[in-house]
This record gives sequence, structure tokens and C-alpha cells, in this order.
Amino acid sequence: MTTKEQTILELKSKGNAYFVEKNYNEAVKAYSDALALDDSNAVLFCNRAASYLGLEQFGRAAQDATRATELDPKYTKAWSRLASAYHGIQEYGRSASAWKQAIASIPSPGTAANDKMRRDYTNNLKAEERLSRTHERGDIASTMQPIEIRYVGKLLPWQRARAMLPWLKEQNIEDSSAYVIAGAAEDLSDGHELLSKQKTGGILITGIRGVLECITNAVIMDQRCFAIRDPQFLQSIDKQILLERNETHVPESLLSEPSTFTNDIRDLHAKGGHDVSRLAITTGVRILIIRGFLTAGLTGDYSAGVDMYQKALDILEWGRQEWADVPKEERGVIFEDTFIRGVRSLHLDAYMKAWNPDQPSPKITLEGVLELSTAQIEETRAHPVAEGATPGFRLAFGDYIEGNALSAQAFYWTKVVTENKPKTSEERAKAHANLIKASKLYSQAADKYPKDDEDHCIHKKYALDRLFLAGAPLSITMPLLKSILRDLPLCQAIWRWSANNAQGMYDQFKQLEEFRDAVQEAMDAGHIPPNSEGGVSPPWADPVTVFGKEAMVQSHF
Repeated sequence: MTTKEQTILELKSKGNAYFVEKNYNEAVKAYSDALALDDSNAVLFCNRAASYLGLEQFGRAAQDATRATELDPKYTKAWSRLASAYHGIQEYGRSASAWKQAIASIPSPGTAANDKMRRDYTNNLKAEERLSRTHERGDIASTMQPIEIRYVGKLLPWQRARAMLPWLKEQNIEDSSAYVIAGAAEDLSDGHELLSKQKTGGILITGIRGVLECITNAVIMDQRCFAIRDPQFLQSIDKQILLERNETHVPESLLSEPSTFTNDIRDLHAKGGHDVSRLAITTGVRILIIRGFLTAGLTGDYSAGVDMYQKALDILEWGRQEWADVPKEERGVIFEDTFIRGVRSLHLDAYMKAWNPDQPSPKITLEGVLELSTAQIEETRAHPVAEGATPGFRLAFGDYIEGNALSAQAFYWTKVVTENKPKTSEERAKAHANLIKASKLYSQAADKYPKDDEDHCIHKKYALDRLFLAGAPLSITMPLLKSILRDLPLCQAIWRWSANNAQGMYDQFKQLEEFRDAVQEAMDAGHIPPNSEGGVSPPWADPVTVFGKEAMVQSHF
């Protein structure tokens, strides 16, 4: 036995001892040290998966158990741990599939112990199939994207995130979407709590000021946190807006031209100084943000949302210039770089969704998407989040902002191609280059999000789809596809029941698995040569839709 093999064995034994003691963190460390010396050891991956299960870190457990089954497809214990991990993620269909594999891998004819294992695993399989029928029939989806989600028995992202935070903090892991969505959800919860104190008697409305601050802080940090919990929410928020508007003396000109409103703010300032003007302008800006967010989300009128956000941004820019030398404590937090870039990000998101090539508008153009996203990237890089910020704040107002803007740039270059189908060889070459550019931008966007954020996997999938459209060879597309599926359990451990998944993204990830399997079957059957440099694309990203008959790829099996 070599020295390296001896060290691996000692580390494995050390990990096993920690596992028996239920000291799962130390077990993970020991197995990780062993895997650093031998990353082809299925037992080590399986054992670390068991440790992660003990810590209820189901995404990491699924990743390790999957790797163990890849290294040893007949490893019964690895399949059972993969099934348990998927159960924890609430991926009941995948859990059932793993239990089937576990049952199939049990030796037959077997011992009494194996027969008992087969019965137990069969019972587990039936339980997962029942859960799958109950939870995965699409009843979470809502037409009110991203505002309203109906769910029963489903752990939503912020609930998952809160449960993970103690372990993440204990392990000094800061690169996690849990900090962002949990922080945003906490602000939203505070807003709902304050809103519940509102009382109405005749024409008199009483309540506690601060609802608008909490809700706007939440959606600026991560709009995916937003959910309507009270069927009377819209009526209540309208009353709250009126209450806070009156209490802070917001001018009636709020919805007029920004210059009219800012003149009125200047008059307020002349009469009462920053104590008066700060409250009025702050409340006014937050009203515009909430109105923009609800209008875009509830009615799908993204153009109206753009108008609201733009008014807020115009007022904020005026205030920064008007009170450039005034300390932050006096002029207010809304004039800080991070707050403004958060509003710009909401504005950019609504702007992209408002763009409609079938209904051209001089206010909403494709070139505008590129201009806004480029300016956002430049500003974010020029003014990074201050050192010492919390992990959630740093991610939300730094990397996430840049990731969203990079995604918008990728959107632009994609639409340049799909809205102007190439006809000549020169145009086809340019279109191909632009699709590659879009793919690279989506990949850069993905890297701005932690691997446990759904947007990491979503943007990697967008990058892959652009490569498929460009007819890229399997040697390029398949490694990216496999990396998406490898990262997927980590993000689904938080985001399984997100609005994006409910509205189709979950099924799109399933399509990737099906395509991977179809390619492998074609290779096994000899239809695709090993190490093929040819382009093979799925039906949903068929190059023929862009390049017509000039697309030299195999698109179907």
C-alpha cells in the first residue's frame, strides 16, 4: 500500500468515526480531505453524502450521491442516499427514480437482509410516487408572475434559506443565495406584519408607517421573495400608501412630470428643511417603486412599470445633484449608490419584458436594453459594495446587479440574431458570432450568482441554448450540459418551489436530462461517432429556426 493510499484509508476511517458520533461537519472535512487525494472513490462520495444528509444539506448530498452512482452504477447504498437527498429537496419524482435504481441494484437471489432491504425500498418507492402525484402536478403555478404562488406542503425558497443559514454561517460559507432571499423575505415579512396593524373606520385610516420602506427594500434586494399572503393585500397597500403619503406630506404632483414634483419638494425644503423634504421625497420614491412593481407584476403592463421606475430614477438623480454635499443621514438612504442601482435593476428587468418587436415603441427599444445594461455594469464596477457589508447585501447589490445586466446584454445579442434572420453567408457568419457572444455573456452572468441560486443554472442553460442555436459541437455543449445537471441539486435545495420552476423552468431542466440520455443512446447505437465534433441540437434550440437549410446539424433522434 502506497503512502497516499494509507492516508486515504486513515482519513476515511477518521470520517467514519466522526459519522458514528454524529459529528457530521468533521466527517465531511475528513472525507473531503480524502477526496482531494482520490476523486474517483465512490465510497468516499457516498459517505460524504450520508454526512450531508445528517446535516440536512440535501443539495450537497444529492451531488455526492450522484457522483457515487456515476462511479459505481450498481452501488445500492449510493442510490438509496440519492433517493433520500431528493426527498429532502422535495424532488419526489427523482427520488422515486433513485429508489427504483436502488431496488434494481440489490443482488438477486439475495440474503434475508437483502430481501428486507428490497421490501423497505419498495415501500419507500411507493411513498415517493404518492408524494410525486400530490406535489408535482403543477398546482403551484399562478398566472400572476412573479407575484402570487399557491402552495400546500411545499417549502418555498425563503423557508429553505432560513433553515440553511445557521449551518452556512457556522461553516463561514458566504457565497450562497440563502443570505439574499432570506434577507429579502425578512424585510417583506416585516412589511406584512406592519401592514396587519392597519385599521379602517369610515374614512379614517390608522396604521404604522414603515410598510413602504420594508416592502421596497425587499423587492429591491430580491424581487423573487414577493408573495401575497392576504387576499385583501391590494386594498390594504392602497390605503397604506395614502396613509404614509399624507403623514409625510408627499406633494400631489408625484405622478406628474418629475420636474413639477421636484419643484414642490424644493418648496417643502425651503419651509421645513431636510426633516420635511427627506420624508416626502423618500416616501414618494418608494410609492413609485411599489406601484411600478405591482403594475408590471399583476397586470403584465411592463411599459407602465418602466414609466414608474423611470420617474423614481429621475427624482433620485435630481436629489443627488440638489443635495450633493449633504450628509447621508440628512438626505436619506435612497440616494445611496446601492439603492439606486437596485431600482435600475428593476427598471431594466421591466424594460426587457416591455420590449415587443410586434409593437414597436420609441420609448422601449432593443438598443435601449443594451444601453441600460452597459451603463449598469459600468456603474456597478466603478462603485463596488463597501467592504464589511453582509454577504446578502454584497451579493444583492453587487454581483446580482451585474449578473442581471450581463443577462440583458446577452438578451440583446440573441434578439439581434433571431429578429434579423441571416440570408447571406456574411450575415450567417455574423449571426453565428453573435450567438457565441450571447452564450459567453450568459455564462458570465451565471458566474455572478452562487451555485445554489437558480439563476446560476438558468443562465448556464441560456448559454447552452445559444450554443445549440449556433450548431456548436458536442465536445462543447455536452460538458456544459453536464455541469448544469451537476449544479442543479444544489440550487433546487433552495429553489425547487420557485416561481420560475412553477412556470416552466423545472420542465426545461428535465428536457436537458432527456436530451443527454438521447445523445448517449445515439452514441451507444453508433448513430453518433465517439468524440464527435458534429453539432447535435435539441428541438427547442434548433439552428434551422435561425439559419434555415444552411444549418448543418443533427437536430432529432
